[in-house]
Amino acid sequence: MAAVIRRATFTAALIGLLSSAAAAFVLSAHRWPQPSTTVYYGLLSDPYASAFASAAGEWTSRSVFQFNAQASAIGPCSASGPLGLGNGANFGTTTCDGTGFGDSDLAVTETVYDGNTGFLLAAAITFNTAQSWSVYDGPLQASIDFRRVALHELGHFLGLEHETNVPAIMNPDISDLDRLQDDDINGAAALYVPLGAATLVAPAETLVNTARPLYQWNAAPGSSWYRFYLHGTAGTVSDSWYSASNLGCGAGSGTCSLDPGFNLQDGIYSWWIMSWNYVKAGPWSTRSDFTVAAAVVGPGATTLSAPTGTATTPRPTFTWSAVAGSTWYQLWLASPSGAISQTWYRASDAGCASGTGMCQITPSRDLSNGSWSFAVETWSPAGSGSWSAPQVFVVSTPLLTPPATTLIAPLGLITTTSPTFQWNAIATSTWYQLYLSPPSGGPVATWYRASDVGCASGTGACSVNLPSPLSSGSYRFWVQTWNSNGAGPWSAPGNFNVP
Repeated sequence: MAAVIRRATFTAALIGLLSSAAAAFVLSAHRWPQPSTTVYYGLLSDPYASAFASAAGEWTSRSVFQFNAQASAIGPCSASGPLGLGNGANFGTTTCDGTGFGDSDLAVTETVYDGNTGFLLAAAITFNTAQSWSVYDGPLQASIDFRRVALHELGHFLGLEHETNVPAIMNPDISDLDRLQDDDINGAAALYVPLGAATLVAPAETLVNTARPLYQWNAAPGSSWYRFYLHGTAGTVSDSWYSASNLGCGAGSGTCSLDPGFNLQDGIYSWWIMSWNYVKAGPWSTRSDFTVAAAVVGPGATTLSAPTGTATTPRPTFTWSAVAGSTWYQLWLASPSGAISQTWYRASDAGCASGTGMCQITPSRDLSNGSWSFAVETWSPAGSGSWSAPQVFVVSTPLLTPPATTLIAPLGLITTTSPTFQWNAIATSTWYQLYLSPPSGGPVATWYRASDVGCASGTGACSVNLPSPLSSGSYRFWVQTWNSNGAGPWSAPGNFNVP
């Protein structure tokens, strides 16, 4: 199914430049399947044919949309085109749907879209023959500049609506503007460019001595708004939206700068930026961490040493320089998913009670593969000291299968026909296979989730009872570990006798 959209009319009323935006470009609900289409202007004569080709060329050279402007003698209306539209442009006294022009109307663009996909199928531009036309640059004169009107109508042709909040060729009334504006170019990008992620610039992995840092990131082309998310040790600090024009990056390029207008307490912070336009939301940026140390009463900041770069073990040793007077250190650790842990260590436990040399701690748990960030805070009886600047490292270790378990029971001569099978839990094992070899008949192999045998925590003993009593005789059994990386080794065998 197809339907016709009749565009709002471009008029000859004059307007001045508007002040800062409440919103930006306005997008149609429909666009071409690809950022390109063919437009015909061969029925126009010069100087209007050349002006039309120049306007199409400006869209092609300055925006992401490509007009293939052809001088073929095809007009706006075509009996063979979708619902009578022919992807052309010409002068006329009525539009393709037979509607006449008002006294101040300059031109109308009509489009046809597919009712199933929403994509545009054809378009038509009709310029009002009754107007006094000319071609020129600069301020408006008594006659109408054809080129700037063509520039506006081609914006409708590619899918833009009228914009009333910022200076733009797509304003509904003609003005002294005779070239595409940033808002027009950004509108085309919003329709046709997949939004990319912003790249954070500052503060990034650094120590700042101000409670009110300036946040900066590289603009994402086509993004008209940005979501700013700031997380501190106590939770969310800010989750706010800002328009690109108010951040100094309304053109979709350069650096966006944000002063959110509030002070931060000393501590470690993480922040992200998400791009957005009127069509879709873009991806989040990568996380960036920084430390605020604006009002410190305790010991000074330490300098982080390791891990840095790539760690090839899941339990890297964290090393930092000792600080004189610091009796405790807090290790702040951010995982690839953004989860944060904070652990305090005595200086004596980190091997640096003297306040000189290096402190080091090896965590008691494995770190998953991915990008991590850590920082260390000093402390003394005088109060909290400074945080170090954060440091990023990447854990890259082989995907490990779980090690073998050790059997607990039953072993030796037992006194029951329904023994409880027990073995030591393995921290990284999520499943266990019990393999039982009876005195006669075939062996029995059964898989159990760690949660079903009481050892989902990876500690203690796993226990299971078989559904049926065992007959008399000698038995042998094994247990195999397993996780998502594959099967681990079998345990050593366990032998027992049922009376």
